[in-house]
Amino acid sequence: MTKIALRKIRQASQKDKSSQQKFTPRYDSMEKAAKIAEYYGFSLLPKIQVTRHDMHVARELRCPQEQHSPFSKINTDELSAILRAYADRKFSGYQQTPMFYYESHLPRENEQSGAATRQITLDIIGSSKSISEAALIHTAYTILCEEYKEDMVVELNSLGDRDSAARFNRELHNYYRKFLGELPATLQSTLKKDPTLVVTSDNPKAIELAVNAPQSISCLSESSRTQFKEVLEFMETLNIPYRINPKLIANRNIYSETVFTIRRANAPTDEDPCAIGFRYNPVSKKIGYKKEVPVARVVIYLQKTKIGALKKKDLPSKKRALFYFVHIGFEAKLKSLYTLEILRQAKMPVVYSLIRDTLTHQLMHAEQCCVPYILLMGQKESIEHTVLVRATKNCSQETVTLDELPKHLKRLK
Repeated sequence: MTKIALRKIRQASQKDKSSQQKFTPRYDSMEKAAKIAEYYGFSLLPKIQVTRHDMHVARELRCPQEQHSPFSKINTDELSAILRAYADRKFSGYQQTPMFYYESHLPRENEQSGAATRQITLDIIGSSKSISEAALIHTAYTILCEEYKEDMVVELNSLGDRDSAARFNRELHNYYRKFLGELPATLQSTLKKDPTLVVTSDNPKAIELAVNAPQSISCLSESSRTQFKEVLEFMETLNIPYRINPKLIANRNIYSETVFTIRRANAPTDEDPCAIGFRYNPVSKKIGYKKEVPVARVVIYLQKTKIGALKKKDLPSKKRALFYFVHIGFEAKLKSLYTLEILRQAKMPVVYSLIRDTLTHQLMHAEQCCVPYILLMGQKESIEHTVLVRATKNCSQETVTLDELPKHLKRLK
């Protein structure tokens, strides 16, 4: 990021302080959701201000034609505010990759009477790895299953990177040109600006043509295809019900790579999703970064209840963890969230680093945490559904099956 761009961001954030809105987390009966989020490594977001500059950036990014899309409910003001805080190094005190949760709000134009306005948002900043999407999906899925006491299903699609988007736009343009005379004048104009908006249009003819239109997952670059494949592998390993939805397309000014929603399994098809997830990597360049900053987010819509102000004493109390979970290799990473869920259900505190996952970093972090035991899973253990439990004091170790792991760890406490 250039010094001039960074200076402009800071100047913009200092202007019109009287017009700033407090971007302050709120807390009430979200205690369950907060506990689950914190178990999976998310911390409560520090106080951040949404400025006029953030609102201006959001207006520039928004697309009016997306008003019927689930993504129209996303508060884009907050996207800019988070990235601006990251640019100002407000998260530099965090040793791990910044992972935050907070209670967010619907955009004003989307607030309607009776709408589920309680939202908990999870962000992972600075990681382009598929484990980011997997951690967000798994955490959101767990929160929603416990909140609604119903089965949930995840719908996914991939928009890919910039190269993927360029190819998708070309193929869409070539496809719709064959039917140009059948499209209304407004959509003919839209086709020239952004062909993806024709696919998502609610015009009857556009809906008819969209059935055979090219799909974004068929236009992915090699890196985006690998990324999406890994996300699906996590879904399989975690036994999370999912389906690919090619119609899940969003504004490429904001969104990229994997996008997803989580819905009630037995809900009507026109019901709003319970969660919306995405990457918003392209936004970083809009606020002055020279390169895209990888950022993944999920917004979870909880059942509406009375909201109270966040107080420190209301936060989930953390027990000192005695165990550090270390995973080695991609196969073990796939099984990591599954293993951690077993320990969460057994109410067993454990420390880990899923995002920054090199062995050196994990062992250094384990040493800093001063835990008496390390739970190690490599490729062999992931295949055999076991974990190596090692005492840090004398390096004695034994192999324990995942089924027996909670009981075994309770004996060590």
